[in-house]
Amino acid sequence: KWRWCYLPGNLETFRRIFNSIGMREIPPLPLDLEGGPPWQLLWELADEADGNDYSIYKRMTPSQVINHFPGVRELGNKKFLHRNMANAVDHFGKSIYNIFPESFSIPKQIVELNKEHQKNQNQMYILKIAAKDRGEGIKVISGPSDLKPTDHGIVQTYIQYPYLLNGYKFTLRIYVTYTSISPLQLYIYPEGFVHMATDKYNSNPKYINERYMHLTNPDINKERDFYKKNPRPFYWNFVELKNYVKKHGKMNSGPNGHDDDDLWYDIQTLVMKTVLSAEYKLNNFAIKFTQNINNFELLGIDRSEE
Repeated sequence: KWRWCYLPGNLETFRRIFNSIGMREIPPLPLDLEGGPPWQLLWELADEADGNDYSIYKRMTPSQVINHFPGVRELGNKKFLHRNMANAVDHFGKSIYNIFPESFSIPKQIVELNKEHQKNQNQMYILKIAAKDRGEGIKVISGPSDLKPTDHGIVQTYIQYPYLLNGYKFTLRIYVTYTSISPLQLYIYPEGFVHMATDKYNSNPKYINERYMHLTNPDINKERDFYKKNPRPFYWNFVELKNYVKKHGKMNSGPNGHDDDDLWYDIQTLVMKTVLSAEYKLNNFAIKFTQNINNFELLGIDRSEE
């Protein structure tokens, strides 16, 4: 029976899973591999794994497994992901890296944002705070004038006419793991979640501040009483999404739709391009810190249907 160790955090779900398959839990302990109970799996929080101290990777033996590669923030932090995607666009061109919207790091690129907005003053944008998650701080804006001096994050062009499901905006949550950097080995779980907004979408800019119309994050929409009572109308799995696509043939009111095979191919392409944008940096971390060590990384990637 494998033993496992964890660092402090909200890991109740993982604890139940590991215990259900017979793994023994040992309490948090100094990660001294020469003393104390042996462990085979270390389930660590991402923010802890991305600290400046990577000594744990160098002290691990080939029989021990950890659920992170060092440097995962290159994919998980909006600021670093923005930089990697921008570099990929510059290197490969927009025709290949067509998954990345026009993006600006704020306040560093506020001048570039102002210049871009002058080209099309009807363009709407979305602000994402770099170090936040669960929808915290995210908002749709009409232009740079809506930004506050305290706003620090990524501003991206907002698609005013997105795909819709029954009139609602939605986002796909895709689960991915990679078990090797060189060569890169990616596995995409065939099931996932569809998160919907809870107010039907209207493209009129006068509704720009209607967060339940524009934002699909369940941590935002769960503030509503009817969502708390029954989130299922706004929370699908991929089987339900595929059935909808097969039945309706399209997800929006325009002439171009998707069939479910095309949709899944697009998802796979998006996942590969996203991870590959940071591959060379992840590889440098792996070479430096994780020789002969069994690592894996579990990612939750959100694809906004815009």
